[in-house]
Amino acid sequence: MSNSIIYIPKLNPKAKMQLLCIPYAGGSTRDFYDWIPRFPDIEFGLIAYPGRGHRIGEKPILDINEMLQAIFNECKKVITKEFSIFGHSMGSILSYGLATRLEQSNLVAKCLFVSAAAAPTRYINESNTLSLLPDDEFIRVLVERYSAIPKQILKDKELIKMFVKIMRADISLEEQYIKKCTVETCNPIASDIAAFGGLDDKAVTDHALSTWSPLTTGSFSKKMFPGTHFYLKEYPELLFKEISNILDI
Repeated sequence: MSNSIIYIPKLNPKAKMQLLCIPYAGGSTRDFYDWIPRFPDIEFGLIAYPGRGHRIGEKPILDINEMLQAIFNECKKVITKEFSIFGHSMGSILSYGLATRLEQSNLVAKCLFVSAAAAPTRYINESNTLSLLPDDEFIRVLVERYSAIPKQILKDKELIKMFVKIMRADISLEEQYIKKCTVETCNPIASDIAAFGGLDDKAVTDHALSTWSPLTTGSFSKKMFPGTHFYLKEYPELLFKEISNILDI
């Protein structure tokens, strides 16, 4: 596998569209492998964060500007046709940051899919900065709010130690972006925005998804699915159908 930050599992020259997929905190390219056979007319570009998956031996990127610049630089090389971007949770924030950079180079996504996240214009300060919490409290919040830690990891001291390190770094990237993004500084993008969420998500409500609406000069749509913060794993076919309808594929 390549060490490129964008991993293309299957080249598809006949594809009608490219879809860049940005994982959630603690996620990897593997979270999108099942999507590929479901969309034969799409060529997937999966964001492969350094420090996990097939890039586990590499030093992780801890600065949000460095991360977005690395993805942006690679996008300019791999985008060859109409494209869209999908991000889940933390990946939604990075997706918006990427979309804004791409538009500055006249690369405008057809649609930005933001999943299970409020817009980056939300307020954050030291008191609600998740990445700064002590380990025990950090783990408790991840479990109670997001159900984000598998039981087998919680039972293994070495695995949980590694997992917390990755999660803390990823969430810090998200929080870095949010802290510098305000209603005044975050300009609307030309791409359509489609916001998705789970009806039983404890962390991201229907109202929170609506906060994305001012960040596009195109069309805004919102769809709630059955399921939790990880509804996309619980009811994937419903999500796939909605994406197909929006992209007309």
